[in-house]
Amino acid sequence: MLNKYQLFLCVFLSHLLLIVSCKDQKGFTEGSTISINDVTIRQLLSNDIFIQVEYIPLETLPECLLVENEMEVYVTDKYIIANNSWFRSGAYLFDRKTGKFLNEIGRKGQGPDEYNYIFPYPFNENYELFYAISFSQRIGIDIHSNRVVEKVFNPILRNPQSDENYLATSLVNIFKMDSLNYIAYINNDSGEDPHLLAIFDKEGNIVKTYPNHQKYIKYRRSSSDFNPGLFYDYDNQLYFKEYSYNDTVFRVNLDTIIPHIIFDLGKMKPNYLERQNPDQNRNCYWIDYVHETTNYIFFKYKSGADSETFKYYDAYYNKKNGELVASESTSKELRGFVDGNDLYPPFYISSINQSEEVIGIITATNLLDYMKKNKLTDYPSIFNSLQFDDNPVIVIAKLKD
Repeated sequence: MLNKYQLFLCVFLSHLLLIVSCKDQKGFTEGSTISINDVTIRQLLSNDIFIQVEYIPLETLPECLLVENEMEVYVTDKYIIANNSWFRSGAYLFDRKTGKFLNEIGRKGQGPDEYNYIFPYPFNENYELFYAISFSQRIGIDIHSNRVVEKVFNPILRNPQSDENYLATSLVNIFKMDSLNYIAYINNDSGEDPHLLAIFDKEGNIVKTYPNHQKYIKYRRSSSDFNPGLFYDYDNQLYFKEYSYNDTVFRVNLDTIIPHIIFDLGKMKPNYLERQNPDQNRNCYWIDYVHETTNYIFFKYKSGADSETFKYYDAYYNKKNGELVASESTSKELRGFVDGNDLYPPFYISSINQSEEVIGIITATNLLDYMKKNKLTDYPSIFNSLQFDDNPVIVIAKLKD
């Protein structure tokens, strides 16, 4: 039998092992708080955290036109995937090294295997599938073959009062968790929806739901917010944050949901109860992007009452030393990471891939303005034919170890 000392030692070591297992390899503890009050507002210099930055102009053809400020971009080892978002049509595949246009991804239309809409965050890097809306289904298009290889039906949760499926209109994007299951954020259309997340299979059968604990006053009966769920993979785990309103990133799987990162916004935290009342939420911080890498937590937030008064913040938290920095800009385009030599316009993060490459967007107009300003600089020949109305230039920045 164990004596009291041995028993105490076993319990102590087991608790220590549990604590260590919940920490990032650099010491970031799951459930830690990042306080916005601790942020240092300054320029974010690219060479502070990136070892290499590539600039790749996307080929511009009538069949692959992108809307600069309403697009998303993703990068794999072979391809650049760029799509117009928020009900706009157009998803395109480009060569990773040259930016040459390869083909349209899928096709918009009313026919078999054609899509109606593209919602935000449509690309799943793990499975290299591009998801789009086709009537009551989400179709998954394999980017290599350009064929529909998955059809996922909308899950069903009945409203007790009306017997309607309230998930039919409250889901924006879905995220493939594994070979069998998908997860989606439920938009809380009613202001008091009981569920936050739904996990379901291809047929739309509910596997599990996680509860929603927040309510808001429904001032606009005929309309509702239409927000995507923010999902990302890191270190073989899936993470989720509610768009804008919530201050917590959760680690989520089939068994549990656990707070992973808590953003302390202080007095700038949005009033969820008054979610539809702009007068109550004018001076708030709205976090609308989060992603994590080995050494950093990247996030974007904004403040202001409308697009005329917005301030945009691009931020990162250094897991090694706890440093929290952010840039501040009134421009939706010219913000984020700054070239140390001032030869290229700043860029903000559109996505981060599994190789820990940060992907950004620079408009052709902004780059040409910088080239004009730096007339004596010998820019790469790939920009020789760049025009003001061309597709954007994609930035691929490799993080330092």
